[in-house]
Amino acid sequence: MLTGEKLGAAIEAARIKKGVSKAEMARHFGVKAPSVQGWVKYGRISKDMLPRVIRYFSDQVGADHWGLEPGDPYAPDNVVQLRPKLSASEGMVVIDRLAVQAGMGAGKLAEHFPDVIDNLRVSKDWLRRNATFTSMKNLGLVTGLGDSMEPTFSDGDALLVDRGVRDVKVDAVYVLSLNDELYIKRVQRRPDGAWLMISDNPSYEPYVIDNGDRDHFQVEGRVVFAWNGRKL
Repeated sequence: MLTGEKLGAAIEAARIKKGVSKAEMARHFGVKAPSVQGWVKYGRISKDMLPRVIRYFSDQVGADHWGLEPGDPYAPDNVVQLRPKLSASEGMVVIDRLAVQAGMGAGKLAEHFPDVIDNLRVSKDWLRRNATFTSMKNLGLVTGLGDSMEPTFSDGDALLVDRGVRDVKVDAVYVLSLNDELYIKRVQRRPDGAWLMISDNPSYEPYVIDNGDRDHFQVEGRVVFAWNGRKL
């Protein structure tokens, strides 16, 4: 495992390859900008944060980029990925279903390293026809809980999530982390810069995400398909 300035150089190279800014990294990980500067310049990063960073860049670089050996606790095989594994069958993809439950009402505590509990095998052609996503390797399945997104989703529906989406660029349905709880909500930008978390069930009032919440808020992915046949 790389350490010190070599680790910092590896993080910086992965950052450039992924095309994200240091400010975007700071927002994603919920830290201050100087912390990210310490990561990329000196490799000063906590043992709790390092696996998250490795997972974040796993769509761009592999274990050798970090100087990892088989069995290393930080190796990608030991850091659960929210991404599919390609099947041996040509034209098929296997998407992991994770032990992640996101509230469509009250929210569920966020879990950064979920266990894989199942997987789903689908054709690549079917995915391209039924969902819009950044990359197949960014896809994963989570479970929605509650009734606040009915009739779009119901309690217990499996939801296909694109983890490559980390910002609200269009009004859509997202998996959101706010104050260490996960939500599935429709998000709408307001002209004043605030965002609205909106439930499709009219019984629930919209929630305004203003400047006071932004430091504790991040986008975990965009819901692109509900396993009730609804394309989003």
